[in-house]
Amino acid sequence: RECVMIDAHAGLLNGARCLKKKEPLVGWDDCKEWNKLENVVIEGGGTIDGNGEHWLSQGRDRPMLLDLLWIDGLTIRDLKIRRPGFWTVHPTFCNNVRVTGLDVYTRGKNTDGIDPDSVWNMYIANNTFDNGDDCIAIKSGRDWSGIMVNISTSNILAENNVFKAGHGVSIGSETSGWVTNVTIRDSVLQGTQRAVRING
Repeated sequence: RECVMIDAHAGLLNGARCLKKKEPLVGWDDCKEWNKLENVVIEGGGTIDGNGEHWLSQGRDRPMLLDLLWIDGLTIRDLKIRRPGFWTVHPTFCNNVRVTGLDVYTRGKNTDGIDPDSVWNMYIANNTFDNGDDCIAIKSGRDWSGIMVNISTSNILAENNVFKAGHGVSIGSETSGWVTNVTIRDSVLQGTQRAVRING
């Protein structure tokens, strides 16, 4: 599967309800979940709205908005993202990732902006985060499953971002596969609780 492009000029409301809900304890009901792809582009000038208030009482059943797995060459750019039920952008086991020009606005518990998770070679730039948890949370697997898989997150550059509400950049928790070579630079803090936190 190669060269997938989604050009989002319009709006997607209730984005968190795109797919049929999975059985309890199997995982989250994700809006978009792709795996083992190459050269995926999600772009536009439109808005993806997850209707997050609907999900806030659902605990671990809350959906991530963009949960993207095993992609080599992933680009997400020039979108407004609003009200996810849980994490907003969650690339996992991906290589060569670029996330630029996003305007992320979220509220509520665990509504992280971007969560690179066992990702290699990622560029995060020119985004604005105004959210209810970590603006960027760098991860590499959780607990025993992360130890068994043992895939690190490496070579992350985040620059020229604006961090408003939220916790800035967190490295961890959930770093069972290790994290190496992360650079955060040339960004603006406007009411953010902290700049960078290492959370073991």
